[in-house]
Amino acid sequence: AIISTSSLLLVMGQIKSKAMRDSFEAKHCTTTGLYPKCSWPAKTIKKLVCDKKLSPIFKGVEEPTAGNVEMDECPICFLSYPMGLNRARCCRQEICTECFLQIKETPTTICDCPFCNKNDFAVVYLGPKSRAERETEQEDQRKVEEAQLRMREEEIKKDRERAKKLEQEKQKQNSQEKQSASRSSQTDDSFSESEASTSDSESESEGEPQIPDAQVAVDFNDMLANNHNPAELEDLMIMEAIRLSLLEGNAN
Repeated sequence: AIISTSSLLLVMGQIKSKAMRDSFEAKHCTTTGLYPKCSWPAKTIKKLVCDKKLSPIFKGVEEPTAGNVEMDECPICFLSYPMGLNRARCCRQEICTECFLQIKETPTTICDCPFCNKNDFAVVYLGPKSRAERETEQEDQRKVEEAQLRMREEEIKKDRERAKKLEQEKQKQNSQEKQSASRSSQTDDSFSESEASTSDSESESEGEPQIPDAQVAVDFNDMLANNHNPAELEDLMIMEAIRLSLLEGNAN
């Protein structure tokens, strides 16, 4: 039988296409070991990936290398992948296939979305993001970063104001304590001086007898010149004698 050139090319194209498909399935339709266990049947995973209902499975990288391939980070495992990620039907959040297979443990498992907590978590695969989508994401990310920066600056400003206020209150309190201590010291000194003065006066009072000033000032000759009775003269003579004795003692 003679096979035409066109038929040969068609067969060769089919063989090449089948070989590429087999290679793709072998590389990107089986789990990479990111998690120790996966309860999904391997055939189910392969069918969903080949039918483009789940994103191809690649080994994630922590730090994407610079190049022409755009990569997206999974917010669950924090690894980056090429060819785009799955997106939650409910909130459009991205998630890699292996993380999805862990959260939805089996094809029949009903679970909540890990992002928005809505029931019956499911995903779709829309392929790699377009340039317009990436530009929109970058702009949104820039706005988020600017908002976060403003919030941090406001918090720093508030912290500085609180610290300044606390310092002022501390200085005010220290000043009040010093003034209180000074007043207390002055009161103690005044009280001590008063006590010392009172004590000296008491000592002087105890050390010598008290004689009425009017009687001490009376001149003895004047007393004799007056007509005092004998009893009064005797008392005055005794008092004068005591006065003279005290004067002599102080002189010595």
